[in-house]
Amino acid sequence: MSSKTAWLEAEWLDKAVGWIDRQLEDMGEKRIGQIEQPHVTGSTTVLRASTSMKDVYLKAVSPAFRFEIALTEYLARNWPEISPRVLAADPGLVWMLMADGGERLRELLKAELDLSHWESVLSSYARFQRETIEHSADLLRLGTPDRRLPFLIERFNRFLEHPEKLICSELTEAEVDELIASRPIREKHDLRIVGGPCRMLI
Repeated sequence: MSSKTAWLEAEWLDKAVGWIDRQLEDMGEKRIGQIEQPHVTGSTTVLRASTSMKDVYLKAVSPAFRFEIALTEYLARNWPEISPRVLAADPGLVWMLMADGGERLRELLKAELDLSHWESVLSSYARFQRETIEHSADLLRLGTPDRRLPFLIERFNRFLEHPEKLICSELTEAEVDELIASRPIREKHDLRIVGGPCRMLI
């Protein structure tokens, strides 16, 4: 499933709600009230359910991002203090149920214009990135895409050699043009937007 509208279909939502309820029941919890869907894109959606204890979140991703399930579980085991806690997961459905991680930074900053919150987050994130270097082999075994710099440059150049491919992103038309212009290519191509955030270069 990759279409944004598919996440909104009643059949899919009913199936997801049933799965959430079964996971909560296995944990001795029960859902309170209706489930909300605060996030929907072409590649992922999030459902929020309230329980007697705390909110829980189902994250569903498209098959192209299947690795994210195992990756999130791995990060939660090794860095529980800064990673979302995975309560249940179904790799086949590409779903995972996560505990509430607390107030989001964007909401905290709206209430308190205090840059110390950013300093704390950036310091923790930098430390986390350094520590994950030693786990590179494990992360790759989980199916995490290899985005290390040498491979990233190679793939970026290869991507620009094939501008006929579909680009699904939030990039503007001008930004896509700028990417294409950043490297010489064999032929001139016109840009035509094909629906929503997906752009086809032809």
